[in-house]
Amino acid sequence: MIRELNDKLKTALLKNLAEYMPSCKESLVRNIHMHTFKEVELWYPTAEDLMSLETVVGYIIDIFANSYKGGDSLGDVATGLVDAAKKERAYSATVPDRELWDAVIVDFLNFWASKRCMDLGLYTKDLLTEPVPRNPHMQLIELYTKELEYVATVEIPKFLVVGIEVLPRVILWGSRFFMIGRGYGGSMLYNGIYYADRPPFYVECFTYASMTESPGLPRWEPPKPLPVDRDAVTVVGKAVAPGEPDTTPDARGQHAGYVVLTPAERAKGFVRPVRTTYTHVGAPGPRFELRDLAPEEVERYAAYHYIKFEAYPEGFKGSATGRFWTQKDLDAINKGCGQTTTMGTAIAETYARDPGFYGSTLCVTCEKHLPVGEQGEFVWEGTNERVGT
Repeated sequence: MIRELNDKLKTALLKNLAEYMPSCKESLVRNIHMHTFKEVELWYPTAEDLMSLETVVGYIIDIFANSYKGGDSLGDVATGLVDAAKKERAYSATVPDRELWDAVIVDFLNFWASKRCMDLGLYTKDLLTEPVPRNPHMQLIELYTKELEYVATVEIPKFLVVGIEVLPRVILWGSRFFMIGRGYGGSMLYNGIYYADRPPFYVECFTYASMTESPGLPRWEPPKPLPVDRDAVTVVGKAVAPGEPDTTPDARGQHAGYVVLTPAERAKGFVRPVRTTYTHVGAPGPRFELRDLAPEEVERYAAYHYIKFEAYPEGFKGSATGRFWTQKDLDAINKGCGQTTTMGTAIAETYARDPGFYGSTLCVTCEKHLPVGEQGEFVWEGTNERVGT
């Protein structure tokens, strides 16, 4: 019943507000003795000014409609409206246009009463309330439902985090949980207007709380794919025998057939995303510092033309201590053609199921197969991830 009454009162108030706003200035001039906005005769409101003031009064009507618990007598409604106006003023007492706001609020409420043959006799001084001394370590907050309907204003303690007073993200009020509103900082946006002095607001949320210790459960981990059976293969394209592709190249270097894992094997689960397009970027460079070869190394490996050695940190690649580099290796770093190639779905799914299945892949621009893997020359399109890793 209260909700129905409040909705009915709100509708009537908004109708009166629409009647009042067009003659707002004339009414303020006529009733200048009721408010402190003495510059009213020099005030020439724009349509934007009137819209902003209508929003302020509409906010007070909303406060009233969401909190009024009285009856339908004029006296009770008038008291509820004045209380709502005082609450709005307490929230935003320091706005630059406070005198104008107070004048319009008082004038509208007197207008509303006069429409009901009632002399409210409200002055702006009647909206002023003595500030209540408050503990500086406490904070007023507003509580709202998920539909942003006002519930209550309460006071909660702040707490220290690294020497800074902050508010909790979630509070328990009675048996209801509320989460701090996001995106507005310490103020709340109402019909396009920020009220910097308004208390932070919390919106009702639904959660569970356990008052007793729980032994807990093992941490969730994704299921591990079944081991790959590399003997479960077939051929896409032309085969020379079951499981053996015809590697005869065409004019662009593409083989007549390629070996892939069987559909049943691929269906056991992928360990990487299925991607079909890759870019030829060239071989990667060394990850660690290069050094010159010692004289005995030059002599020992003369047939291989090594000129540099890359030392690996201990354990980087098992028992491997590093890698030798030739001048040809160094000249090839990042010297790919930069073009992309797209593979068929069966080959892409084979990579996703077993990334190390292939040793090379085709670059359609260079018209030849080049290495894949950690030291390979290709990355998946849009990433820095090497194909075959």
